[in-house]
Amino acid sequence: MTLQFSKRVLQEQPLFELSGELSTARLVEEIQEVQSVTVATVHGAVEWTGKVAALTGTAHADAVCTCCRCLQSFPQRLEAAFDEEYSWSKDSLDDPDVVFVHQDVVVIDNVVEESLFLSVPPFPVCREDCKGLCAVCGANLNDAECGCDRTVVDPRFEALKDLLSKADSE
Repeated sequence: MTLQFSKRVLQEQPLFELSGELSTARLVEEIQEVQSVTVATVHGAVEWTGKVAALTGTAHADAVCTCCRCLQSFPQRLEAAFDEEYSWSKDSLDDPDVVFVHQDVVVIDNVVEESLFLSVPPFPVCREDCKGLCAVCGANLNDAECGCDRTVVDPRFEALKDLLSKADSE
């Protein structure tokens, strides 16, 4: 389904509400951590101010993501707010906050889709206290401790460690 509004309708009805569903297939294609996502539910309104058409709204979808720490799948609610201003007047060409429109009909699918992309966390985690995977054996540390020695020693300090052990033995 395409979400759109037109200048002609706004001139007759200065406040136009829109709602519908939008495909989110590109989220799965382009964001590695997103395994699947439902169709987005979109609600919004366009208000004609006489100079610009001000669009505001929200989009919601449910995704299944991969945790960047433990690599387990988990559900993630995506919620995105969007707002944009459109104008059919060439006077708005100098305003970077207003989108100049050439046609009567404005399709807002890209604005909604971009907002949904931005709502996906850059590093999704299944929970804030996720312990991740053991760097030695790869076990999921959320399930149980594996017993591996995961202490990391900076190789630049190895010589100092040797000096300390020699001093202790004397």
